[in-house]
Amino acid sequence: MKRAIILASVFAMVCGLACGCTPKPADSSGGGTSSGAGGGSAPASAVEEKRETRNLGTTITIATFAGNIWAPAEGATEIGDAALACLDAVKKELGVEIKVELYDYIGLLESASTTIASGAKFADILSPCMFQSSSYVVGDLVQDLSKISSLDLGKAYWNQRVKNLATIKDKTYFAANSLLQLYDSMSVCFFNKRILDECSLENPYDLVRDGKWTIAKFREMAKAATKDIDGAAGMTVDDQWGVALIDPLGNLSDQMVGIYNTDFYKKQADGTIQYNGTDPVLLDAISMAQKITVTDQIAIGNKPDEELTMARDIFMAGNALFFPFTLSYYTSFLGMDDEWGIVPLPKADESKEYFSWYDWNKPVIMVPKTVTGTDLENVGYVLDSIAYHSQQVGALTAEIIKDRLWDETAGEMLDISNGIACFTYRQFFGHAYAELGNASYSVLFQCMGDANVTPISLIEPQVEVAESILSDFMNNLR
Repeated sequence: MKRAIILASVFAMVCGLACGCTPKPADSSGGGTSSGAGGGSAPASAVEEKRETRNLGTTITIATFAGNIWAPAEGATEIGDAALACLDAVKKELGVEIKVELYDYIGLLESASTTIASGAKFADILSPCMFQSSSYVVGDLVQDLSKISSLDLGKAYWNQRVKNLATIKDKTYFAANSLLQLYDSMSVCFFNKRILDECSLENPYDLVRDGKWTIAKFREMAKAATKDIDGAAGMTVDDQWGVALIDPLGNLSDQMVGIYNTDFYKKQADGTIQYNGTDPVLLDAISMAQKITVTDQIAIGNKPDEELTMARDIFMAGNALFFPFTLSYYTSFLGMDDEWGIVPLPKADESKEYFSWYDWNKPVIMVPKTVTGTDLENVGYVLDSIAYHSQQVGALTAEIIKDRLWDETAGEMLDISNGIACFTYRQFFGHAYAELGNASYSVLFQCMGDANVTPISLIEPQVEVAESILSDFMNNLR
């Protein structure tokens, strides 16, 4: 069941909001392992331009599951108030009202599918979660954003990496801006400074700056940190681990594919997507993840039937050197006794680029195909205005998070990850096609559960089906 919310309150512009963040933990200098240099917490400069006011005199309806982003409770959080201020600025600039209709994940897709398929208007703007976005494209429910004459997704206040990923055969099916709060969902690597010092390991901050923060170095340091310290036979949750993993079957292996700058699905020069499962670089990435999670015995995490909080709790207790996962987990670590830092995920080798992704549960922006004519032109103006004014939401989000970290250098590291983070085609295709999930995620899961399984032995049986599905997908795009 949906709830209709009219956003009518007037808020001060976001740039005037004061930052009332939780203070940093004690000794914010970062301890003995911190280099003390770096980027601080100042937000990146926003794009400024002269805005044209209009009086569109209409109500724009946004259908979404993400009420915390599109319709947050007034006064609940600073970032929520900043989002409301962004939408209020849009209303004043364009003379519109904004109505947000909230659904759950499944209800949004079902309602959109039924209504749009009938030819009726469902909403002016859709904001589903990323992992369902392919179902909207495959179902022919949304339109090419690049054809909206009043919308220019090439402007710097739109996420250009997401735009490039969402553009398939010269059609752009979804977009992202700072209102969607992707920042805290990007993948990073937390590390424990006490364990670094006790094991006389290199400072990850210096390794990043020197271009030497690689998966080989990550593995070497994790091996050095793994120790049986509880006196019991074998390694247990009370021992010291090199790596604590959320969902060991899928997490690190999925990250490793990105770390090696590859994917199961890759865009070609003509804009089409092809299956890439037999790529030797991809196979090397999966093999490396196998070594770390299975062969080396340096990683611990939940089993399939255990709580996903297990790895978080192990890192919080000071029993793991590394915790590679989404930035949002920093809030769990603010009360830790041990100091910690943040670096990007390691590179495959010194010649490669760093990698970070966004959580696939985050929303994206789409436009139903039943929005046409003047309504479509108005939607373009509104989306442009939202993206422009959302810059202050993004800046405030980064500022608040950086101000809560142990040291300023961690903020410098976040700037690196934020500058490269994106979604992946694995995330995009997973919901609409179970077979493509089998040809990617299922391969990863099985490899991480058995060191004797070779990646190619699982991939080869999937190639024909995956290629056929992708060919049909490309041929049926409208």
